[in-house]
Amino acid sequence: MAVPVEFATGIKKYGFKYCYEIYEMKSDFYTLLNVELSPSAVRKALLPQVKSLLEYLHANDIYLPYLHLSNFFVTPGTSPRIVLAGYGHALMKSKFPVVDKTPLSKTNLGRFFYSPEIAEGQYSETSDYYSFGMILMRLFYPEVFDQELYQAILRNGEELKPLIDYKTELYEVNTIIEGLTLKEELNRFSSADLDDLIAGRKVVPLYYGTFFMLRDDLGDEKLHNIGDLVELLKTQAERFLKYVRVPVNLKALTDWFNNLEGVKDISGLKKRFIRYQNIQPDYFIEIILRHLLPSHKINLNSIDFDFTSTEEAANTITLYFRNLEHNYFYYKDQDIKIDLFRFLLACHELTEVEPVKYNHLKDVLDRSLALLSVNPASFIDSFSAKSLVISPANWARLFHEFIPQKFFRSFEGTKIQKIEDFAFYLAQHPEVLSDEFHFYDMYKFLAWNGISEVKGKTYKELVFEILDARVECDIAIARIEETEPGRYKMVYSYRYSLTNYFKSLGEELPFSTEIKQQHIFVFKKMGFRSTGKVFKLLIEHLREEHDLQTEKITEETTKMLQEQLNGVLKTEIKWQTILVNILIIGGLGYLISAYGIDLALDEKTRWYLSLMPATSFFLY
Repeated sequence: MAVPVEFATGIKKYGFKYCYEIYEMKSDFYTLLNVELSPSAVRKALLPQVKSLLEYLHANDIYLPYLHLSNFFVTPGTSPRIVLAGYGHALMKSKFPVVDKTPLSKTNLGRFFYSPEIAEGQYSETSDYYSFGMILMRLFYPEVFDQELYQAILRNGEELKPLIDYKTELYEVNTIIEGLTLKEELNRFSSADLDDLIAGRKVVPLYYGTFFMLRDDLGDEKLHNIGDLVELLKTQAERFLKYVRVPVNLKALTDWFNNLEGVKDISGLKKRFIRYQNIQPDYFIEIILRHLLPSHKINLNSIDFDFTSTEEAANTITLYFRNLEHNYFYYKDQDIKIDLFRFLLACHELTEVEPVKYNHLKDVLDRSLALLSVNPASFIDSFSAKSLVISPANWARLFHEFIPQKFFRSFEGTKIQKIEDFAFYLAQHPEVLSDEFHFYDMYKFLAWNGISEVKGKTYKELVFEILDARVECDIAIARIEETEPGRYKMVYSYRYSLTNYFKSLGEELPFSTEIKQQHIFVFKKMGFRSTGKVFKLLIEHLREEHDLQTEKITEETTKMLQEQLNGVLKTEIKWQTILVNILIIGGLGYLISAYGIDLALDEKTRWYLSLMPATSFFLY
């Protein structure tokens, strides 16, 4: 990565010769100061690379007593690499047993990173590791790097005390800093200790003068700091809980807390130990850990959720509940109530620390507890009790409350986003209405889509309401009877149907409303073109009598109705009609009189006469 551009030699103190080279870097890189690091990234990525670099130099008898922050760079990319550059004044241990005494004046910009022995004109094999520990302190605790506070750091080191007041939430990197910056060089973390840290195993700094000895049937466990306590709670929860249930042990532990650095609200912590020691272990550990680390991330489905960020708060909450809903559906045997409790407890603790900043979390907490009918003042007790059971309906309400425009989850697990797709699914699965979770999932899903009236409706009524634009109206004529000459009675029934629509989707699904009863329509013949006139009257009758949506009557049904009416109402000119007209035109006088007509014409003939068009015949 580096190309040499200059080489030179010279003579230093004690008459020793030295040489130096100047290199140029061809690739882009950033100073470590400008790279955002998390405590876990230090352990998993930064520490292994720095350890490898220093071990390589040590293996070649090269040590870096004046190592400082400006010596480290990072290459960009998905797999960043640490570059150690510009570390002039490297020493060979075999040649230089002592170094110049280093003044810690303000003009010495690297003074904050030098180990105590370097300041005294000595150095050791761990001096550069000490410097790296101070570099980490500068990255995570920049506020302590001024002249006055640095003097306090030096005094604390001489007194074998923690160099600074470490932040509880940074416990992962705190252990590394503490172990590398011990005043006694022999007590600093060794290469093996660093390997254990990188592997995630517990390593304890040895400078503490006071520690808590946890003794039980499983052996002795030394607790030096808050990080040790956190690790014990995470890895041996049952053991710790069993230990603190003994009154003498609990008193000894709480006494130790009084001298422990980095614990906020010790009295509150003691109260929690006493109040919750008899609840379910998982809930007890969560309560204690959240008190110690209020801003600690919550891991769910291998995702770390950070609720301290106010900028992405809404998206983070939505994503958390999406994962919670996923687990609820796919892992029926898993108790996701504790995952919900972790979230609500984090909201509570962060709100207690900074009410104004985390007011949105207070709102989420209040809305959640209101849905569950849980008293906010005692929600910790309520959740930790085995008697609290969250019903499927309440789970559905919670998911829809915090997942905007939430989908409907089918029995098979499919996420149904469109309301038309849901109606098609409901038509095939009416059991949705009898399953508690799916019913309320449906209820809220329909509410998102503008349908609020659900209760009391059958699944068919809901499907027809949703797919109203796709509904067809079928009219079936049972029979048409002639009650008297020219007067008829039609017996018919009607229903709405989606069968053709579902068929167009590739599903043979007969789906229509039930025919509850038959209805009657009375009409009479109206001369020529009676079919069209009677059909219009039928349509008006359907609208007025049944409030029928006649616009949904298909062309096929319309054609069928017209054909049946035409078969009954069509008019034909018969020979009897022609004969009667001739007799009238012939001047049969007595037929003209009302008396004559009454004698000569029967009822049927009189009716035929009424059908005659206004036609005149002339005889020449």
